[in-house]
Amino acid sequence: MTRHSEGPDPRAHASSRHHSEPAAIVPRQPTGARRSRTMRRHPVVYASVSEPCGTRSRWLVVTSACPACGGRHVHYAAALAAAGGARRAGCGRGIYWIAVARVYRGVLGIEDAA
Repeated sequence: MTRHSEGPDPRAHASSRHHSEPAAIVPRQPTGARRSRTMRRHPVVYASVSEPCGTRSRWLVVTSACPACGGRHVHYAAALAAAGGARRAGCGRGIYWIAVARVYRGVLGIEDAA
């Protein structure tokens, strides 16, 4: 029996491949609901930050409401830039991401961080 096809046999072509040839690399396509690199893994908690005054040498960070216990927590930061970010909850029940909502400076100086 003879084969009536045009071109070489695809099985013969695949078996004659040399091992030194690199395999074709196909880039992966996004599958839809992919996590962004900027997406945070912890819940966001908004906080007010007060500048150092009197005998306090650090910035005072007061959270609005803890997602674990619902209460307010107090944190301290060495600089205003270090006030936000991931922190362990004051109640010890988890970690949250602090987003600075307001910065209080001086007696009546209020700034919106947004």
